[in-house]
Amino acid sequence: MKHFHFRLVMFLLGLCSLLSCSYAPFRVQPKVTLPAERFTQSATMGSIRVSALALRDEDECYRRFDGNLFLFNVFPIQIQFENQGASPSQLNRLRFMLRDATGRELPPVSAKKVLDRQIRFYGYRAYSAQGFKDVQATYRGYSFPEKMTIEAGAAQQGIVFFDLPGGVRQVSNAFTLEISGWDKTKGPLRIQLP
Repeated sequence: MKHFHFRLVMFLLGLCSLLSCSYAPFRVQPKVTLPAERFTQSATMGSIRVSALALRDEDECYRRFDGNLFLFNVFPIQIQFENQGASPSQLNRLRFMLRDATGRELPPVSAKKVLDRQIRFYGYRAYSAQGFKDVQATYRGYSFPEKMTIEAGAAQQGIVFFDLPGGVRQVSNAFTLEISGWDKTKGPLRIQLP
């Protein structure tokens, strides 16, 4: 009987270690590029047309990120930069800010912090280090690089995550997206997100 218990414990330990070697905390989809017609709001600065879409659908967020981001106060905005000029455009050190209808600033949240919030909210404890790194890399893939060159006629999409105090209750509100940093002579580019 002792041998049976010992073998059972060893089998369970082996099974747990095998599962933890490949288990990721979430199944986050790789970056999704939306068709241009999905973006309903846009503005232009110079040769760059910026379009934005507030991802308000909980089901879509769940499909993409394997979790309801609004429940842990994260609001994703998908943004597209399109170069309508005849030469490449360099966009460096873009700064993003979201304002609600009262003018309150909602700062961006890094992909790493979004994943940390998601893990904390859902209470996941058992996942592999490699699985965590893979999910973290997928989240980072949604972000814009600090230095970005967009070729003439090309576009680049990504998601900026914003801190949304009040979570789900605030998602239906109107917001203004502000983007600054690439043209120091002009103020921020503003896009209304009804």
